[in-house]
Amino acid sequence: MKRTLSLWFPHWPIERLKQHEPGSVPGNVAFALTTNRGTKGVTLSALNIHAQKDGLTRGMRLTDARAISPKLITRPDEPERDHAALIRLAHWSTRWGPYVNLEDDEGRRADSLWIDVSGVAHLFGGERALLHDIETCLKGLGLTARLGLADTFGAAWALARYAPAKPLHAHIAPQAQTKKALARAPLSALRLSPDIVNLLKRLGLYRIEDLYALPRASLKTRFSSSNTARAVLMRLDQALGEIKEPRTPLTEPALYEARRTYPEPLISSEGIETAIQDLTFELTDDLAKRHLGARALSLTIYRTDASTIKINIHQHAPNRNPEHIIRLFHEKLTRYDAGQGIDFIILGAFDCAKLHQMQSDFGANISNRNEADINRRLDCLIDRFENRLGSGTTYYLRPEESHIPERAQSQPGAASRAISDTPASWPDHTPPRPPLLLNQPEPITVMAEIPEGPPAQFTWRRTIHRITRAEGPERIAPEWWCEIGKKETSIRDYYRVEDLHGQRYWLFRDGLYDESPTSPTPLWYMHGLFG
Repeated sequence: MKRTLSLWFPHWPIERLKQHEPGSVPGNVAFALTTNRGTKGVTLSALNIHAQKDGLTRGMRLTDARAISPKLITRPDEPERDHAALIRLAHWSTRWGPYVNLEDDEGRRADSLWIDVSGVAHLFGGERALLHDIETCLKGLGLTARLGLADTFGAAWALARYAPAKPLHAHIAPQAQTKKALARAPLSALRLSPDIVNLLKRLGLYRIEDLYALPRASLKTRFSSSNTARAVLMRLDQALGEIKEPRTPLTEPALYEARRTYPEPLISSEGIETAIQDLTFELTDDLAKRHLGARALSLTIYRTDASTIKINIHQHAPNRNPEHIIRLFHEKLTRYDAGQGIDFIILGAFDCAKLHQMQSDFGANISNRNEADINRRLDCLIDRFENRLGSGTTYYLRPEESHIPERAQSQPGAASRAISDTPASWPDHTPPRPPLLLNQPEPITVMAEIPEGPPAQFTWRRTIHRITRAEGPERIAPEWWCEIGKKETSIRDYYRVEDLHGQRYWLFRDGLYDESPTSPTPLWYMHGLFG
């Protein structure tokens, strides 16, 4: 059964500021954060305990607050920083469940999270132990949290805010007992607007249980607006699970994962590497049992200071080789440190596909085994390049059916390389081709006999080269079937030349000399170097 946990931080802006700037919040006088509400003036947005004892409330005008508490200390609030810090805390909270996000519901201030803990509680010793672990961890961070656990998000939200502070088990609605758990809660626990709650009170309805026995038809007739009746019934049905309330998680959860908790935080690099090795072997064993391999894996390391390290690796083909995966993570892990210690690690597998074991020692042809071994080694090499340099940074050359030099090959990503694309599949050329071909032919100035003599001297990149040897021309005609509807391409005459220093180049003349005065003068280009 689906189980949802709600975490509400009633003093989030104040406690976040304490963490970010120690000593910024006075501990023995009234303190408040303020916000500018435009025409409404400056109002209080968050209060410490001393300001609350003085009778101040959120939303109160600053001028009125100073009249009540003259010694009040204020500071402008920082909603952007509050939101960013809550996002970071949400990522850290994935240690308790894969689906996590903010409870920023209908424009309310973001001061709460929800976590889908379905099927997770047994890893912590049960639901009560799970809530105790969460409360202990958050207290260690200096955060005050109210927790609520139920079958639905609406019920968990209500318990987090309206269940008694103690005992902790009162914050848990047992499975299939949501209706009973919410019976004594006030109507505001249904996430209704204050105007609707006040209207219900005038009708003699104060608790959620008051709505249970009330016929729905009569409830609709009691309101002048049908929208009000629909809002009440919708929130009630959402809380009781009669209407589904889908939630979008902050990050995509892993398909399969291995996780470890460490009572004594890990600090040494040796301990961290050992932990990652153990998790990798555990996860790959699980994938092997399912005949799966993973194209993407994610290592999430949880520090004790509520920060996280997330390392992603990608493999262009499904793989579950533990040594290869450990090596890919190790190359990225060296960029990070353990901080104040690591107490939780999760290794997750994404984008999984079928991967069956293949017999390679007996009953297989030698050439087939060699081909499989070459593919496997090549896959591992490409993965290392891609994860070190970035996705899409490695390429290979593939022959194309064209006699135009710049079209005769392409550069697809190395991850798509097949063993069949070997140099043997390239066409044989009688004229040699340079190993280095420029991305774009570069214009040069040439001295040559007209009309079709070889070049005697050329200037390229402001350097003059005297030619001692020249071979050619090799004439390459345009591919007319590719030029239909485009500007016609000229005939090219290519020459292989060598200068006084022994350097060899590949030049071509674009076009032919024509006696007609209206014909354009042919241009010369540098296209490649033989080395």
